[in-house]
Amino acid sequence: MYDTQIAVQKCENFLLKSSKKSSKTKLELAVRYNLVALKDEILSKITTKEDIREVLPSDVEDMDHAIMAELFEKALST
Repeated sequence: MYDTQIAVQKCENFLLKSSKKSSKTKLELAVRYNLVALKDEILSKITTKEDIREVLPSDVEDMDHAIMAELFEKALST
């Protein structure tokens, strides 16, 4: 909300280390608030088609195009 760097870092660290939220929710938050480390961590853990399905939103058109392209590349490589 205030875009203060310290608050953003604390939130990102919490989501990386302590949060029990789903990968889908974390990825949505990472994209919405530009949390690069969180986004990279989630995408690095995606290795199977099931992992890809888990993070896809119900309406694929809502997904960030860069994320969609990366997931598409992962799908082709698995």
